[in-house]
Amino acid sequence: TGCNKSTIEPSACNCGNLYTGEYNPSNIDYSADELNDADKMHKDVDKFVELGKACAIKYGNLSDVEKELAEGSTSLSTVPNIDQAVDNAKSQCN
Repeated sequence: TGCNKSTIEPSACNCGNLYTGEYNPSNIDYSADELNDADKMHKDVDKFVELGKACAIKYGNLSDVEKELAEGSTSLSTVPNIDQAVDNAKSQCN
């Protein structure tokens, strides 16, 4: 996924609104067709997790080891300092 053009910029506002914003799949109002298209939902979840990882790396004050852990994470629950990163980003989002 290195050349994935659908990557979301880990800006302060995108990261600060990680859980409440438009990129969180639980906030997306899917149509019936989209709900039946598992591929679309998987892509949205993947984008959301990628954004979360980028946010943690950019705003989470991670050590090198934690950055490696974040990069290898497949879900936000295993990303180090994700909540602190969201809070740090929120404070920089004007």
